[in-house]
Amino acid sequence: FPSHDKANSTDIFIQQETILPHNRFDVVGDIHGLLDEFKVLLQKMGWNTDTWEHNKDPDRMILLLGDIVDRGPYSVELLDLVQDLIAKKKLLMVCGNHEKKLSKFIQAAFSKSVGNWGSYSNAETGCALFRKKTNEELNAICSFIRSLPWYFVSQDNSCAFVHGDIKQFDRDILLS
Repeated sequence: FPSHDKANSTDIFIQQETILPHNRFDVVGDIHGLLDEFKVLLQKMGWNTDTWEHNKDPDRMILLLGDIVDRGPYSVELLDLVQDLIAKKKLLMVCGNHEKKLSKFIQAAFSKSVGNWGSYSNAETGCALFRKKTNEELNAICSFIRSLPWYFVSQDNSCAFVHGDIKQFDRDILLS
């Protein structure tokens, strides 16, 4: 699989090969800061959200399809949780447009060029991060977001998982 970065030239996002390690995933999209609802959903799917172990399949993972931030009240906490679960190899995630905008907001705020930001919920999440995180942590969040892949492909090429911004996905990958 070739690496593709379909983002425009002003975006600095890293694209990597994104083949899923297996096919035992619970797939969830667009959590948008709704941590409590996310936990309830996963509990219904067999997850213990205290230990983050699946009740029947210890190798099972969660695949998030982006947009974990903005709109809901727990975007900061979801970012922290997702990063922790990725480190523990319990979760994978594709980048959504809200994460991409959040990274841009943080960088714009660092350079004092936020101006009239186009998304209220995104600015609200960004401001919450600035209240709760150090500059070093904010830079780490930007690096984390930029490291998220645009898509994942199943091992047998039969299925692709991508956020709604499908211009980031190269459909020719499935044809190779």
